[in-house]
Amino acid sequence: METASTTELIDLASLRYDFSSAKMFAQSYLSQDFELLGPELGESDALWLAALTLYGRAFANGLRHRGRANTDGLSTDMQEAHEYFIDTRNKFVAHSVNAFEIGIVFVDLNPRDEAPGMSRIGEVHTSVTRLSREMVERLSVLCAHQVRTLTRRIEVLHQVIGRELLALGEEAVYSLPAFTPPVPDASNPRSART
Repeated sequence: METASTTELIDLASLRYDFSSAKMFAQSYLSQDFELLGPELGESDALWLAALTLYGRAFANGLRHRGRANTDGLSTDMQEAHEYFIDTRNKFVAHSVNAFEIGIVFVDLNPRDEAPGMSRIGEVHTSVTRLSREMVERLSVLCAHQVRTLTRRIEVLHQVIGRELLALGEEAVYSLPAFTPPVPDASNPRSART
């Protein structure tokens, strides 16, 4: 069914799903002893990367035009954390222009007492492989805040949509098609969400 407010409700529910998923990934990451791991990227790091990606996606410009996430009510400390996560997502996870990774080229020269020359040219790429426990805890708190905020907004929209349905009248409401669960079509990643 569609009313004037259903598009906004769909957008808000989609945002809440992103934040709920991001919080779940962050909590799974925090449940591990990642401090005991080496600096190499490992399986647990996929969790914080996924959490950060979903968090940032919720604030990106895209199809969600009617329902937007916002940072109203955040403390200065949490607003700074939010901006850090958005920047980290945009500059490190989604793109490669950042201070989180460094690449250099080096040359190994023959010793001075040997024939001049190069024995090897190589390259090194190094990057920050994980966020600290404290930062991921902050990300989880921000996600929980967003889920609570969106749930309140969704509850208000349920009432608004109820009034919109009442305004349609009994005959129109009972003429609406029966509910069928939606089935996403992932065959074309370029197609728009319906």
